[in-house]
Amino acid sequence: MTMYDYNFSGPWTFVAGAAIAANKLVKLDTAGKVIECAANDWPIGICFEAVASGAQATVFPSHGEAWVMAGGTFAIGDYVKQGATGQVIVETSNTTATVNTVGAALSAGTSGTLARIFFYM
Repeated sequence: MTMYDYNFSGPWTFVAGAAIAANKLVKLDTAGKVIECAANDWPIGICFEAVASGAQATVFPSHGEAWVMAGGTFAIGDYVKQGATGQVIVETSNTTATVNTVGAALSAGTSGTLARIFFYM
C-alpha cells in the first residue's frame, strides 16, 4: 500500500463514540471512534451534523476554511484554539499563536454561534 491509497482530503466516516452536536471539532478516542474534542485537544476534523452515539459520523478535515461553533467571544483575525465540547475559543493571547492554536477567525464569534475559521492544520 502506498500513500496514494489513502484519502487525505476526506470526508471520512467513523462510528461516534458519544453523541456529537452539529458543527463541532472531533478527535479519535482510544477505540478509534470519534468524539467531541475537549479543551486543547488536537482535532482530526469537523462533524457538521448532529450524530447519536454509535451512529455513523461523517467527518471533514479541519484544514482550510469552515464554519464551526464558537465557545466564546473573539474578533476577526484573532488566533483561536480548541475549547471545551468541540468549540473554538480565543487563544490566551489573541495575537500570539501557541502549540494549541488551530487557526484564525475570519468572522467575529460569540458563544453558541457559528464562526468562520481558517484552520492551519
